[in-house]
Amino acid sequence: MKWLIILLTMFAGFNKAGDNENVKIWTVGKESKISILGSSNVNTFTFDIKEYSGKDTLVLLAQQAQAVFKKGTVHLPVNDFKNSNPFLTKDFRKIIKSKIHPDILMNFRRLNSLPDAGAKSERITADVDITLAGKTKTIRIMLMATRSGEFIYLKGAEKLFFTDFDLAAPENIMGFINVNNDLTVNFQLALKVLS
Repeated sequence: MKWLIILLTMFAGFNKAGDNENVKIWTVGKESKISILGSSNVNTFTFDIKEYSGKDTLVLLAQQAQAVFKKGTVHLPVNDFKNSNPFLTKDFRKIIKSKIHPDILMNFRRLNSLPDAGAKSERITADVDITLAGKTKTIRIMLMATRSGEFIYLKGAEKLFFTDFDLAAPENIMGFINVNNDLTVNFQLALKVLS
């Protein structure tokens, strides 16, 4: 019995060492950009984060043909999203309850493959939880992944709806604008590879 315990302990130790070799750590760079595009009965509008201000780090475990995130959340402060019209920006923040929920969250759960260091660009899919106004929707996004030196760039776009997050498409913004229910989120994440 004593030998069995020793063997199991050694086996567990080897497994841990193997897992550590497959752990990847990426930091989200300030070059990351996010846009939310919408439309109304009057015009289209865009809210942008042109330079990411956070300090998020992503930790993932490479498992054969895919990667599972152990820590995959990117925090997007609502107050960092800007529009040239300050009144529209103020109403947008109110609609998505920024005082109660100051961040939009993108929580990456899984990639179907890791970007290849030798490829210029490739298509991959990601399972992501999007949290807006305290409500979460899980989606599968098609991404274009590009690797350049120590950076991986993930670029994608996804259509979402206010009703996905139990929000009503706003009416009478600035007194006369009725916003449509659908939004398009465009993003490019610049991820620095630490390991």
